[in-house]
Amino acid sequence: MFSEARREKMMGRKIGTGRTAEVYEWSENRVIKLFYPGASLEEVNREYKIQSLLQRELPFLAEVYGLEKLGERIGLLYERVQGESLSAEIFRNPGKIFAYGQLMGRIQCDIHQVTLSSLPSVRKSIRGIITGSAYLLEKEKEVLLRILSHLPEGEAVCHMDFHPENIYVSEDRVTVLDWMTAGKGHPLADVARTQMILKYALLPEASLEERQQMDGARKELLRGHHKGYFPQGMNREEAKQLKVWETVLLAARLSEHLSEGEKAMISKVLSSRLEEIQIP
Repeated sequence: MFSEARREKMMGRKIGTGRTAEVYEWSENRVIKLFYPGASLEEVNREYKIQSLLQRELPFLAEVYGLEKLGERIGLLYERVQGESLSAEIFRNPGKIFAYGQLMGRIQCDIHQVTLSSLPSVRKSIRGIITGSAYLLEKEKEVLLRILSHLPEGEAVCHMDFHPENIYVSEDRVTVLDWMTAGKGHPLADVARTQMILKYALLPEASLEERQQMDGARKELLRGHHKGYFPQGMNREEAKQLKVWETVLLAARLSEHLSEGEKAMISKVLSSRLEEIQIP
């Protein structure tokens, strides 16, 4: 076991920043995902256990090696992944955006072929977020929980944060990162979460013109994703269920660390959806 001073010396330059952690070089073949101060050992252990479990079942994961503590922060040591994010590839090759969307859809479909009953329930997690939300009225919670109760459970592995920033591609490998929110559930719950992110996630620093350009790119990426996931086309029942899953996920999304602009947009979409949906 290395001393804390030695561990700090081993940490190299920062190579990534996310909502929950920063990623630093650690050695030639390893990186450390260093969680922000305040992250609990329970949260980090959960990611470690899920990652360890899934890397035995799926070919798309980076290997996780163990926990490290640097001062007040906790980190996980991971295999250093080669290549670049799918987001970077899309910006470099915008003419291939539909093909990249198809790749996303095929990978997500492959993930859903694996079932693991030991993972936490996606539906139960969504229920907990909606119940504890500070952004929803009690009557909205009641309606959403009733809608959720009629959606199916499942045993498929669901990533639940599957988007281009979490997919890395190299010449001979595709790696899916950030399995912290993974669970077991109905595949369409995971597809709906991806669809929601592609449709509604905002970049606060982007100008109006950049956002308009991105809207067109998002639509093409989502069209490709649907083609990759549903090669024979989506049937009417799948489309209906996908929209309902997306609605409850929009409600849960309000509890995430979002800009005020994104929260306002999601609230508007959610209100419209709740008026449309016929509750059994």
